[in-house]
Amino acid sequence: MIIIVILATGVALYLRMDESVRFSEPSESETVYYAEDGPEEPSIIVWTEIPDGEVEEGKFDITYTVTPGKGAKVAKIYYVINEDVELRLYTYGDPDIKLSEGIVSLVPDIKNNMVFYVEDTYGRTAEFAVENQPYCIYPDSPSYDEDQLRPSRRGGDILYVMEWLVLVTEDDIPDEEVMEMIKDIGGVIIGEIPMMDKYYIQAPESTEEELEAMCKQLNIKYDDRIAYVDLYYLGGVTLHQTDDPWWSEEPISNAEDGLDEYKVKISEGSFGSGSVYYEWNPPYRQ
Repeated sequence: MIIIVILATGVALYLRMDESVRFSEPSESETVYYAEDGPEEPSIIVWTEIPDGEVEEGKFDITYTVTPGKGAKVAKIYYVINEDVELRLYTYGDPDIKLSEGIVSLVPDIKNNMVFYVEDTYGRTAEFAVENQPYCIYPDSPSYDEDQLRPSRRGGDILYVMEWLVLVTEDDIPDEEVMEMIKDIGGVIIGEIPMMDKYYIQAPESTEEELEAMCKQLNIKYDDRIAYVDLYYLGGVTLHQTDDPWWSEEPISNAEDGLDEYKVKISEGSFGSGSVYYEWNPPYRQ
């Protein structure tokens, strides 16, 4: 009986020690979401070697390990390029983002000085500065001849390039899947901007209406893989309806007592202070 008690006590002590080690010393492949024990300050380590000099792709995958400070959770992870452009990798509570993996996008045509940051729920931060400074050249769209331009039936000064479509896919769609989409309309790729998942397509000889029908066909069949597809328009202004759930076809007017159209009085200050408090109701087509 005494032996059993000693063994049970030893196992309990081992589990507590193992938990402390697990939180305070994360391995290369382990990510800690909540640090019950360990250092007071958070930490971040980027395991992917960031390239130096010119690169072909304007984005690449990275892996990293983060640890929040003691008693906190990871609030957000982001990187800053050239002390100016901030891009988010992770936000606490977002179920669609896997903590420990991400995609880094470069600012084209300049050297990218990159610093990665982690912030925990106590507001403490840590950083990981990258020595290498990659850069990529922003590719141009393919050229076209003036005799390829035709007036659009949309009116105004809008022109379109004959037999051309512009396709933007969702992230991480394999090239072979893009080729299958384009094969459906008998088109070929004549240009590409990889960092934007953007493709320029030469379609078979077609009228503007037939090109629009091709776009509709692609949108219906590959709705989950296409972010945007349309003709290559020039000049004028083209409007595309957003899928924003707050979109409204009718103007929202909240004029009250001569106040600004979208400002609504919600309460007045107490004790005759004369203070008035407002909230804003945004206009339609935001």
